[in-house]
Amino acid sequence: MKKQDGYAVLFTIIIIMMLISIVLFSMLFLALYEFRSVENYDHYQRACYLALGAREEALSILSSDWDALGGLSSTVVEGGEYGYEVVESNENRKKIKIYGKSHLIRRDFEAILEAPSGKVNLLDLKKYVLYCNGKMIIDSMNTIDIPETSSGIIGITKDLIVNKSDDFKKRSLDVKGDTVVLRGNEGFTQYNSFVDSHLPYCQPYNSEDYVTWLVENFKENVSFINAPGETIYLNKDTFPIGDNTRELYIVQEADAFIMDDCTFEGFVVLDCVKEVYMTSSAKLHGSMLLFGMDTGVTEIQGEIKGSMMLLDLKEEACFKGVLHYDLEALEKITPYLSTDLLHNERKNRINLLKWSEI
Repeated sequence: MKKQDGYAVLFTIIIIMMLISIVLFSMLFLALYEFRSVENYDHYQRACYLALGAREEALSILSSDWDALGGLSSTVVEGGEYGYEVVESNENRKKIKIYGKSHLIRRDFEAILEAPSGKVNLLDLKKYVLYCNGKMIIDSMNTIDIPETSSGIIGITKDLIVNKSDDFKKRSLDVKGDTVVLRGNEGFTQYNSFVDSHLPYCQPYNSEDYVTWLVENFKENVSFINAPGETIYLNKDTFPIGDNTRELYIVQEADAFIMDDCTFEGFVVLDCVKEVYMTSSAKLHGSMLLFGMDTGVTEIQGEIKGSMMLLDLKEEACFKGVLHYDLEALEKITPYLSTDLLHNERKNRINLLKWSEI
């Protein structure tokens, strides 16, 4: 009987030890599995981070040169790699396959990118009553008249500051930066587009080429002066070359241009003029086109019946005048706009339309 009791105790001990071993083995297995799972998850996450880094690298390259990427580009890093390849491409859109790999785990993604059109015809700017490629200060929105039947748009590629406005929401705005109204429309501090106009970021390929084209093709209508270091006055008494009958007026490389006490009907083109002023006694029926890369001061106070276009502005422009959008006045200067002059700045303008794992 005692011998049988001894066997029973021994058998019980063996069973208990086996159960303990199974439990310990299970705990060890689970610990190893969890460790492996965590390790795999870390690689899974890292593969995604590498792919995101590849996406930003591709965006940076394409921002500088839209046509820079071709075949597969791969980069090996410690413990992994990443790469990207353009699989579909046209002038405005690209589809890119992007991957990130960490250890043995690889994740593949697809990105669809869209960039502004590479070319802009000056005729496209006729729909803008006021176009400014830069920062704009408008003293009063109440002095900008856009007929209800008109498509005239105020287009600003950077920030817009409005000192005063009583009927702000009646304007057709396309502002890519912030819009701030200092007085009027209380509580209104920021707004982007009222319209979807695909606002171009216009930069001249070469403004000298355009000026040359105007002078050569419209000799009978052009008053042209190149005046490095000079101040040019356009008024009823002192026209730069003694001709106030022509409708195309070009000033190039002057220190300053001042339009004062006169009415001019036609197209004023200012190229590389450091300071631009239009006094309250000046009237322009047509349009003013300003290539402002070298322009530090732009202050417009007079009355414009037509439109105003400020391209490639170095600093900010200030409009304190009266502006009436008049498509009929713009139609008269259409021949002077009908040339491919501009490209659409792509840098920092690329939109990510789609980002998904495949």
